[in-house]
Amino acid sequence: MAYKFQMSDAILSGTIAPQNDNSFDLGVEGAEWKDLRFDGTAYAGNYSGSGTVYGAGAATFSSTLAVTGAMSSAAAITAGTSFIIGSADLNETDMEKLDGITDGTAAANKCLVADGNVDVAGLRNLTATGAVTAGSSFIIGSADLNETDLEKLDGITDGSVAANKAVVVDSNKDITGLRHVTATGGITAGVSFIIGSADLNETDMEKLDGITDGTGAANKCLVLDGSRDVDTINALGIASMANNWTNAGRTVADMGILTTVDINGGTADGVVIGGASAAAGTFTTLVAGGNVDLGDATSDTITATGRFDSDLVPSSDSARDLGTSALQWAALHCDAGYVDAMTVSGHSALQSVTATSFSGSSTLQAVGNSFLGGNLAVSGTVKLEGVADTAASLGSDSFYFLDTDGLMKRESMVDYAASAAGDGLSAASGVFALDLNELTAAAVDVANDSIAIVDANDSNGSKKESIADLVSAMAGTGLTATNGVLSSDASPAPTNHGDSAGTLAEGMNFSSAIFSAARIWTLPASPDAGDTVSVKAPANASTYELTILRAGSQTIDGETQVVIMSDSGAVEFVYLGGDKWAIK
Repeated sequence: MAYKFQMSDAILSGTIAPQNDNSFDLGVEGAEWKDLRFDGTAYAGNYSGSGTVYGAGAATFSSTLAVTGAMSSAAAITAGTSFIIGSADLNETDMEKLDGITDGTAAANKCLVADGNVDVAGLRNLTATGAVTAGSSFIIGSADLNETDLEKLDGITDGSVAANKAVVVDSNKDITGLRHVTATGGITAGVSFIIGSADLNETDMEKLDGITDGTGAANKCLVLDGSRDVDTINALGIASMANNWTNAGRTVADMGILTTVDINGGTADGVVIGGASAAAGTFTTLVAGGNVDLGDATSDTITATGRFDSDLVPSSDSARDLGTSALQWAALHCDAGYVDAMTVSGHSALQSVTATSFSGSSTLQAVGNSFLGGNLAVSGTVKLEGVADTAASLGSDSFYFLDTDGLMKRESMVDYAASAAGDGLSAASGVFALDLNELTAAAVDVANDSIAIVDANDSNGSKKESIADLVSAMAGTGLTATNGVLSSDASPAPTNHGDSAGTLAEGMNFSSAIFSAARIWTLPASPDAGDTVSVKAPANASTYELTILRAGSQTIDGETQVVIMSDSGAVEFVYLGGDKWAIK
């Protein structure tokens, strides 16, 4: 902590620290301190001397320690970087290789030291630039390779078989020179079996595998049974037949495609004629019992020379047209007609029309009154003539509008005003009114928020003014406005706490009496940023100390309290905000 000392001895409860590093001395030449005593550790950038250095505790040097004589220590000696003896410079990594060695046992990152039998155990990999010679054998795990075993590996030619040698395939994975190979199980070939000029690969072998005599199977060879028959053949291609084919009493499921067929008699049941390629047909009488399709394209024409002797009835109601907008019948001759909807593309004069639906592509003019019981769909302009002007009655009148469903709808002006009134507006009988009670409450940011005013200097017009500017204009003598916040410029009167505990106030705090016991004065609980609190201890603070205690969770330069132990000692605090005090 920082203090202001004025008289008598100073007793400190904190740390004495210079303002700048390596800039100030403790004592000067000719005016030196007598004894320097520490219970803890003393840190010095440099130390030099021609006599003996004694240390009852640990001594730590942050740079090189050069000793010209002998050095002894009752405890361990720790070097910062390395030990140097002559040209040998042993750093921590070098020393680690010597630390904790077990004779005869290899360990990671440790020097090897043989045991009493000159043996070393525990090595993992050993790399030699020359030959490695074993006395009897090489042992790897449970494998024990002696000279006879190694002879089987010595002098092998890849891809060639030699007596008493291991077999190793060449780069093509081939082996030559084998005489006989006997297998107790199956023999698997990688590509094919070759016997003479025959080369049977997997596809060839599949055609022979799993054949059933007399039964045809997909991708299998045909083998006749004992009666020279073969069954279950789906299709058989024959270029020509030397004899007639007789299939009496049998059914042929699919004859396929026959180019020319001459049928002189019989009955064809369930036959589709012209299913793949249509051709002309001539019939004296044609009776179709099911659905009949005439033509398969709009370019086909149908000519009815005869007369219809029955009604023409569509298969479903209101689903079929008679003609199109591009292809219309020339004239319609009928004694009576029932039309649900009528479209007139030209000018038609009709004395009276009653229809459930009516549409037109030109002008529809109704001279008299028109009553439409359904929807009126207009793609052009609707013109209303002869409509009288009148004043609107907001409380009772209505208006027409285009709804999102594409239809014209009616809405009262009262309902429209009620739905259009947002925050700050109310509506009654179709009339809007300003209603500030509907506005959403919010926390005031006096530095950035604004308010609405009536500007008397601009014909009482509505204007916006920031709260910060308003407060600045209001601040008179003795007041200061900063970012919309007022503060007093006057210095508060000093506060005398006497010989008792108390709560500090902004400004000067002191005691006009000496203490009869140690006292605690507490910092203000709700200060404002920038508030300054000064404290002056009485003349006997070295006997009865004064403790400055924080309020709540506040901190004083990171601490919870400051203790003044010096007579008439003084300290000043400034509040930084966020429950933080700083010593000024």
